[in-house]
Amino acid sequence: MDDILRGLTFEFLGQGAHKTSPEALLGDPNATLLDVRTEEEVRAVCFPLEGLALQSRHIPLSDLPDRTEEIPSRGIVAILCVSDVRSAIAYVYLQSQGFRNARILAGGTAQLLSQLKTGNVRKQLLARRDYQMTGTNPGESKS
Repeated sequence: MDDILRGLTFEFLGQGAHKTSPEALLGDPNATLLDVRTEEEVRAVCFPLEGLALQSRHIPLSDLPDRTEEIPSRGIVAILCVSDVRSAIAYVYLQSQGFRNARILAGGTAQLLSQLKTGNVRKQLLARRDYQMTGTNPGESKS
C-alpha cells in the first residue's frame, strides 16, 4: 500500500492514467463496469447496459474486501460511483490487491448517463460491430 500511495504523484495523477472515460468504457468489449454505489443508489439510477453487452458488477464499496474474487483480472475495470470519491477509494484498494487494470470512471454517474443517449449508444454499437468484423479498433489503421 505504501508504494501505491507513493506512486500517486502529481505527475501520475496529471497524466490521467488512473482514469478511463465513459466513451472508452463503452467502446471496449473487454471492459467491465464495477459499480461501487449503495443498493439504494442503484435502485434510484440504473444503467441499461444489456444492449451493449458490457460486463458489469455491482459491489458496494463496503462489500469490496469480501467480493474481490468477482472482479475480472483481465480487461479494464472501470469503477463507478456518483462523484468519483468512492471510486478513488476503490481504485487504491484494488491496486493494493494487485488489480493493475482498475481505473476510475471519470465523471461518475452523470458522465455515464450522458454517454448512454441513443445516438452515442448507436455509435458505440456500430464501432463494436466493426471491431468484431475487422479486428481493428475505431480510429486505428490496419496495416
